[in-house]
Amino acid sequence: MKIITIHKLTLTIVVSCLLLLASCSGGLTPKEKLLVGKWKFEYISNQSGENVKPVGENDFMEVKEDKTFYYILNEAGIESKGTWKLDNANNGLSYTYTPKEGSEDILMRTYFVTILSETQLILQENDITYSFKK
Repeated sequence: MKIITIHKLTLTIVVSCLLLLASCSGGLTPKEKLLVGKWKFEYISNQSGENVKPVGENDFMEVKEDKTFYYILNEAGIESKGTWKLDNANNGLSYTYTPKEGSEDILMRTYFVTILSETQLILQENDITYSFKK
């Protein structure tokens, strides 16, 4: 009787540990945790430092823990949403955009993460730089 009780207890502990590990494995990496939050657009410029899109006071990008994003550039008339994926090995941030109403086109863009800190995010796509502050 004691042997069965000990085996049941051991099995319960092992199963509990496995469930805990499984639930933790779906969590965010440290870099992903830095990325999550509401980022205010500072500027969008080319290599010459010229602004290529107007950025207003209320323009922002929100990156959520559920791996979705939303951004709005009011003055440029741009609003988008979709899902994101951070490639830690290559410092890449990929956005898969939700198709606009009436469209079936799926757009995916990848940005090089130049700087990612608690308060600053700089992304590079070809010769365009996107700068954000938290």
